[in-house]
Amino acid sequence: MKYKTFEDFLKVKFVEAHPKILDDDLPDAFEEWLVDKLLVNDFIDFADEYAAIQKQEIVEEIKRAFDKTEDRYILNSSSVRKKLVANIEQFWAFLLDEFNKPLTP
Repeated sequence: MKYKTFEDFLKVKFVEAHPKILDDDLPDAFEEWLVDKLLVNDFIDFADEYAAIQKQEIVEEIKRAFDKTEDRYILNSSSVRKKLVANIEQFWAFLLDEFNKPLTP
């Protein structure tokens, strides 16, 4: 997978948008951006982009999970379903965690 979690994806987006921030300052700057500066619409746009990437990666994983043999597809032993469920659970856990944080003035 290109991104292990939605948070990893957001970190990459943050670094792309703020290339001049030093490595030592990244964790605090990312947290501030995520909590105080990221608008709901931006968050939704990032979630949509992340979901599209995940969907494409899952499609590719499913294609790799099948072998074409004599005009039919046979499922390999890879655990595509487990990977899909794990990614969805990580994504929702991250969202719930972010939305359950107390608002700071």
